[in-house]
Amino acid sequence: MKMNLVEAQRGIVCLPKGDSSGSVRFKSLSIPTSNKLTGMEVRLSQVIIRDNKTPHVWPFIRFSNLYVITSSIDDLGAVPYSLNLKGFADIDDGEALPVDRTIYYWEADTTKIKTPGAIHVLVSIIKSNEGIRDFGMALASLRKTDDFKTVTNAVITAATAGGAAIYDAFLPLIGIVGEMMGKIDDTPLFTTVLSFTAINGDFDQLGRHQYPQKNRYVDTVTTLIVRDSTRDPGA
Repeated sequence: MKMNLVEAQRGIVCLPKGDSSGSVRFKSLSIPTSNKLTGMEVRLSQVIIRDNKTPHVWPFIRFSNLYVITSSIDDLGAVPYSLNLKGFADIDDGEALPVDRTIYYWEADTTKIKTPGAIHVLVSIIKSNEGIRDFGMALASLRKTDDFKTVTNAVITAATAGGAAIYDAFLPLIGIVGEMMGKIDDTPLFTTVLSFTAINGDFDQLGRHQYPQKNRYVDTVTTLIVRDSTRDPGA
């Protein structure tokens, strides 16, 4: 099914706001540049369904079958780190999905010369109009199609060009996955793209940093984890 991706644009897009490298705080704390980071991870930590878009008509069950789509890319120009599709059956209003999964992961080693200066992640939650299915083989086949390669190339181009167009580049990815899935709502319950960048100072502070987002249907929490051995010997 073709999806209404105009209506899908209900998430928040966090893009670079300015260069923090010359700030007083940056200099006073002697914060290393991002090329000294030793590890970064982005996790989808929490998803709570506020409204599953199923009307409550007695005596019919008001549960919904939902899929969570996640993908990510950094500014180093590689193919997207992951494209994951996970189904959840019989979800009621107010229910938390058991997610807490990695969307993006990078760890420094001797083979990696550069450190990512930007990480972009996509999260979309879609209601299915039929039972939950395993799309593993279908996704593998989708990755080989010309349409998927075209969308992937557009995402890579947007990511390596500074990220300002990353949201528009990611949206068609949801569209082609939706067409593969078939019987789904034509509008996602929730779609967001988060961008974390060195320029914006997102990697300055070590540890776990949570980014809550919501709309009328869904509450989410995305967590950025930053490690740096020069500031944390145990990293």
